[in-house]
Amino acid sequence: MLISLQLFVQGDDLLPQSITEQLGISPGHAYAMGEKWTTGQGAIRLRPTGLWKWGISKEHDDPDLTLIVKDFCQAIVHQAGNISEIPGVERAWIDIFICKEIAEGESSDVTFNLDSASLKELSKLNLPMEFTTGIVKAEN
Repeated sequence: MLISLQLFVQGDDLLPQSITEQLGISPGHAYAMGEKWTTGQGAIRLRPTGLWKWGISKEHDDPDLTLIVKDFCQAIVHQAGNISEIPGVERAWIDIFICKEIAEGESSDVTFNLDSASLKELSKLNLPMEFTTGIVKAEN
């Protein structure tokens, strides 16, 4: 199963380089509002808001989130301060995504474990958390 923890930061006045400097981490994806981008069909669009995104994704057979949360928090907790108070930030949150591949006839239940120490470390970021799950059929 794929387990992913991502930090999202958004805002119309967001300056991605400023977020990078404040957190000391290079984003996986970042842009400012109004930046041009090209769609898959070749149309040029403007970004409707600024975004800065960083995270960790790992393949695991075990539904225990403890190790990935530990890695995520070690990289960001001591750097972050209060992310929501960084100038230009309108919204910030953590997304915890788990995607499970299932074979024909297998249960589509998605279970994960998060111990109290990991939950405490995540809560130090003082950000809302979104938990998302996905199910995909295994290819034959």
